[in-house]
Amino acid sequence: MSDETSIVLREVELPPDRNPVLVYLAHFPSENSRRAMTRAIAIVAQIISDGRAGFSHIAWWLLRVQHTAAVKAKLMELCQSRGTANLALCALRGVLRECADLELMSYENSAKAIKKLVTIKGEDILSGRPLTQEEIAKLYEVCGEDSSLLGMRNAALFSIFEAGGLRRFEVAGLNIENYRPGYGLLVRKAKGRNQREVPLAARARKMVEAWLAASKEAGMEPDRPLLCAVTGKKVRPRRLSKDYVAVILAGLRDRAGLDHFSPHDLRRTYTTDLFDTGSDLFTVQDLLGHKCSDTTRRYDRRGDKAKIEAVERRDRIHGARFGKKE
Repeated sequence: MSDETSIVLREVELPPDRNPVLVYLAHFPSENSRRAMTRAIAIVAQIISDGRAGFSHIAWWLLRVQHTAAVKAKLMELCQSRGTANLALCALRGVLRECADLELMSYENSAKAIKKLVTIKGEDILSGRPLTQEEIAKLYEVCGEDSSLLGMRNAALFSIFEAGGLRRFEVAGLNIENYRPGYGLLVRKAKGRNQREVPLAARARKMVEAWLAASKEAGMEPDRPLLCAVTGKKVRPRRLSKDYVAVILAGLRDRAGLDHFSPHDLRRTYTTDLFDTGSDLFTVQDLLGHKCSDTTRRYDRRGDKAKIEAVERRDRIHGARFGKKE
């Protein structure tokens, strides 16, 4: 940034309960949210300091309108993803509000600085990809080939992703009590501390119940994680990390000989398939646990196919009305 903004560079020594960034981050209930917002505010700190300082060495309360306007302009220039830029703007707005609440700056100056941090509009190129039905079939085939205790756990894990559309940390956070026989899952540790019920298809329930039966025989306690560590023929009552969950899926992908896909691509596939088979937007939104339907729409990867089918379906139903009378 320009020399004009160098006034915000300081060796700042504040106790944690007076540091606006730490106070702001403390509002977030989950570790995932805190980690994401820490990265976001770190991006802003790098912009303000021209890469010379982290957020703990910036006097955020000295920011004024010209500084926040410059930060936004730089974010628009540097960030390939509009979502990343908007997350950084959100974090900066939050820190400036904390500066006012902590009486480090006036509410008037805080409001004026925040005024320039409006959300960046537009559409990003959507990341990730949906898997084809052939790819899903290959993954289920690979799961069915391994009848070991480890293989049964991995099959249950994959089926929950494929048939439930859960996020990685939601899968890792499931306990045995969250599984409801004959129905599916109660996701208690969802994003934003929300809870939701997710029904599973019979094929997925069969894989989960096979794992539960096998792990019970291996000595697994009923109040343990639903998906846990396995060593040989022993079940370890240790929760899988969300990173290790991704490793398991990558192993299944490699055994199936498929191109790269992320765990979240299974969530995109789940959403696309629901739309493709006629589910309405609000039902899909509820299944995914989204607060906003616009978020759900971004998971729909049918593209032009859905538009073409909609037009043709309309023509089949109503086309006769527009024909010429004999």
